[in-house]
Amino acid sequence: MTEDEFIAWYPDGVRAEWVDGGVIMMSPVGTDQDDLNLWFAAIMRCFAEFHELGKVFGPNATVRFAS
Repeated sequence: MTEDEFIAWYPDGVRAEWVDGGVIMMSPVGTDQDDLNLWFAAIMRCFAEFHELGKVFGPNATVRFAS
C-alpha cells in the first residue's frame, strides 16, 4: 500500500500506522492509559510553553516523519 492509498483508506476513529508499505492496527486506549496520557501532555505542554520550546500534541495527532 502506498502512503496515498493509506491516507485515502484511513477511517476516522481507527488507530493505525503506515510503516514500510504495511498497515499496523493499534489497540484501543483504555481509561487508565488515556488519563496518564492527558496528565503527561498537560505537564509537557506547560513546560514547553514556559520555556518557548514549541508545541506538544496529544496521542491522536497525525504526524509524518521524513525517511
